[in-house]
Amino acid sequence: MTPPVSTPAAPLDQLDWRDPSLWPDLDAIVTEDSTSVDNPFSEKQMRLLTEPLYASWPGPGNDRPFRVLAKVGLYGMPTAPLVPDVMLGLDVRTPQELMVKGHRAWFLWIVGKLPDAVIELVSNT
Repeated sequence: MTPPVSTPAAPLDQLDWRDPSLWPDLDAIVTEDSTSVDNPFSEKQMRLLTEPLYASWPGPGNDRPFRVLAKVGLYGMPTAPLVPDVMLGLDVRTPQELMVKGHRAWFLWIVGKLPDAVIELVSNT
């Protein structure tokens, strides 16, 4: 049985997400499951889109941080995340402690912004 997900009383677009007391309960949100990638070619494409950015791109300039994620949940609401193949966020730091649940997905209310770029690869099926 899936635990209930707490939802804010006000519409999401009217909440001040800077106030952590308004954030949904992360314990009730599933951020990972055992779903695998389509095939090795899809996995390689995603790696080719993320790895070069970390390996050789100096970022957007002026020491601005960036974060690139592949196949990670993008939550605008506590339920029904999008899971894009790749997303890039400028001026977003990768947290030091990735095992903290609030760092294991892109929670709009925690990150404070949408990704700047989202890529979805079309599979051969």
